[in-house]
Amino acid sequence: RRFEQENGFTVHVTTVVEKFFRQLAELKDAQEKGKTDAATEGMAPFAVKKNLGFLRNWTLRELRVARFRFLTLREKVVSSSGSADVLVLTELVRVCRRPAARGGVR
Repeated sequence: RRFEQENGFTVHVTTVVEKFFRQLAELKDAQEKGKTDAATEGMAPFAVKKNLGFLRNWTLRELRVARFRFLTLREKVVSSSGSADVLVLTELVRVCRRPAARGGVR
């Protein structure tokens, strides 16, 4: 309800996805520092297993770039008067697709 005056659903989706990538980046950073146990303290065991599985899909840099893209996209969505559904869908596909060869940030 708090996003009714804006592109409600797209604002909500960008907020949720940004939070997801932020949490994964925090976990990836902890994993690289060998402090995974401290970072996952208080999480349900199934959530820990699932999130740690997701970490294999991205580097820390890719997670940070994805988070930044969704922060930027949320700002565009909030400030635009038109439909932003296509922008969100395009960015989701860009972030989640896997390149044929591992050649850097997507």
